[in-house]
Order: sequence, then C-alpha cells, then structure tokens
Amino acid sequence: MSKSNVARSIVVPIFSFALILLVMNGYQYLKLKQKFTENILERIATNELKELQSVFHDVEENLLLLRDWGKNNVLAEGSGEDLTRKLIPLLVRLKYISGVILANNHGEEFFIFRSENNYTTRETIPKEQNTLQRFVEWSSDFVSLK
Repeated sequence: MSKSNVARSIVVPIFSFALILLVMNGYQYLKLKQKFTENILERIATNELKELQSVFHDVEENLLLLRDWGKNNVLAEGSGEDLTRKLIPLLVRLKYISGVILANNHGEEFFIFRSENNYTTRETIPKEQNTLQRFVEWSSDFVSLK
C-alpha cells in the first residue's frame, strides 16, 4: 500500500465520523433551540396574562361594587354631596379611573371626575322648561371649594 492509500484509509473514516457528529450535533441543537424557545415564550405569555388579569381584576371588582351599590339603591339615596362622599375614596384609590357617571331614566345625572388635585362634580336635574346643572369642586378630604 502506498502512503496516499494509507492516508486516505485513515482520513476518510475520520472525516466521515466528524461529519456524522456535526450533523447529529446540528440536529440536537435545532431541536433543543425549538424546545427552549417554546418554553420561554410560554412562560412570557403566562406572566403577561397573569399581569393583565391582575390589572383588570381590580377594575372589574370595583365596577361590580358600583353595580351592586346601584342595585341596592345606595347610590340613589341622598344628595350629590352624599354621592361625592361615596365616590371620592374610590377615585383616590383607583388612579386608572378618572371619573364616574351615574344617570337614570328621568334625565337626572351625577358626574364626578378628577381634575388635577381636586374633584369636580356635575349634577344635572331636568326641570319643566330647562335643565339645571350644578358644578362643585371638592378637595380629596371632602371639603367643597366653591
């Protein structure tokens, strides 16, 4: 056997073995990368969903509280000042809600909203020929700033 045949008989199997290892490693890398990516995306999606649910859960709970107040006539009783005293604490705690409007089928309406550091209320009361609207500005400690 010549030197080139000996070299070829050694190099070809080694090269073939290295090529097989390279292909196997490439396949394993792609498979692992896909599983790793899916796992990371699943964890991110789960965390984002939990965060969104926690934000909207608070809003939902407070809106359900307002709905229950309405069903139990808590909001229908008393004056605009009574409603203001019930709703300012809600607006103070819930920074993502800037205002609440309540109305009935008779055209009466109560609207309270945050304006800078104070709160403004608007009461709308329909009269025979016109509509009366009364605006009052309040501090967060329930003092009318008229």
